[in-house]
Amino acid sequence: MTRASLGHTGRPRHAGPMTVLIYLLVNLGAVLRVFGPVTALSTPLLLGLSAIAWSGAYLVFALVYGRYLLRPSLDGD
Repeated sequence: MTRASLGHTGRPRHAGPMTVLIYLLVNLGAVLRVFGPVTALSTPLLLGLSAIAWSGAYLVFALVYGRYLLRPSLDGD
């Protein structure tokens, strides 16, 4: 979504710090969801943390990329 959002709005396809944070949160959520149940920690806790990480990633995406998607493209399209 990040690459397409940048490309379709005429912006350079470069992952800044907030984009890196988005990808870190998505991967953290996936790791917690997949490998969490094999740990000694509470499964509902791990699933909740996974959901928070995924939701956080999409919230950061909406905050960062929403302004790009709501404004006209830089390349005039």
